[in-house]
Amino acid sequence: MKRSATRHRASWDETRRLSLAAARELYLETGYRDAPTRRLAERAGVAEGTVFAHFPDKPSILAAALDEDIGIVLARAKDGLPREGPCRVKLLHLAGAFYAFYAARPELSR
Repeated sequence: MKRSATRHRASWDETRRLSLAAARELYLETGYRDAPTRRLAERAGVAEGTVFAHFPDKPSILAAALDEDIGIVLARAKDGLPREGPCRVKLLHLAGAFYAFYAARPELSR
């Protein structure tokens, strides 16, 4: 029983990962507003209903993708954070990382 549940969880996580990856690609190509969830599902290789089993609505998909991306940006910025120096320098370092992230994705930043 445990093994089956583990396999199900792995499948669930993979479907979510594929859906978020497809959303990122599609939103960058067409913009968030012009990206129907049907196309997102096709790109992820799942049914549209499967996408909505993971996310309650389209804004939730964008929020989840951005949440993951922002977590990665923050972790990388913290890794490169200067250990010494004034707080202002450290804050500017963090702000610069987020600015670069949003500047590279203006459609998602609106």
